[in-house]
Amino acid sequence: MFKKLLVLLLVSFSITGCSLVNVVEADHTQHGGMLPSSADFSMNDLMFAQMMIPHHEQAIQMAEWAKSRAKDSEVKKIAEQILAAQGPEIDIMSGWLEQAKQAIQDHSGHMDMAGMLTADELIKLKSLSGEAFDKYFLESMIKHHEGAVVMAQDAMDTSNETVRTLLEDIIQAQAEEIKTMQDLLVSAN
Repeated sequence: MFKKLLVLLLVSFSITGCSLVNVVEADHTQHGGMLPSSADFSMNDLMFAQMMIPHHEQAIQMAEWAKSRAKDSEVKKIAEQILAAQGPEIDIMSGWLEQAKQAIQDHSGHMDMAGMLTADELIKLKSLSGEAFDKYFLESMIKHHEGAVVMAQDAMDTSNETVRTLLEDIIQAQAEEIKTMQDLLVSAN
């Protein structure tokens, strides 16, 4: 069953020209630490990490801009929350990939991921400041977070409890931040 799934995934990625995960033989000799063994990660778990890392990296870039461009202190506060949560989540997912001996690849060119801003949208956001930045940041980050929630929900069929916990944390935290940003956007209008 696993080999059939692997073949189907590799064929579909080669057709689309995208290689999400370099499949290599996992080394099962070292299973120490807090991370589950690489045998515990499904291909879906690893693909989720491969896709969510650049998704989070884009959110971090947007939040970094908010520190110097936002006017509203509440927008700056939400940006700090994003930075505080998503950096460590990237580290966790990178650890999974390293433990499973999977390359951490750059998929930032895949702007068609749920919620990802296009290059033009990023340029626009970076060019703004003050109230204009606040409004566009909130609109953009709401869309970005909604995409991350969908990605996490789609990966919830995992049997790995560590992965499931991170997925639940992403869904809960980002849903709460979406609500806060929606409220801020309403008060800004």
